[in-house]
Amino acid sequence: MNRGQLEGYDPVGRGGFRVRQLTAGPPVAVTLPDKGVKTCRRCQQARPVRDFRRDTRYADGLFPWCRPCDSAYGRARRKG
Repeated sequence: MNRGQLEGYDPVGRGGFRVRQLTAGPPVAVTLPDKGVKTCRRCQQARPVRDFRRDTRYADGLFPWCRPCDSAYGRARRKG
């Protein structure tokens, strides 16, 4: 099979595959939890939902780690 036959292949774009919408129709808005509070899976602290970044891979639409934990993890990983 050549690259031209692969579904979603974009030879002119970024040299890879296009990101395709998985469902037909307009994108669905992410609903935030009712209480406005979520527990971070890393530090186990209850924090307001504004402390979590959006991530549509999860049912509640939020990343499981709070922003401070996510930032600390990234800094430690970059340091080596």
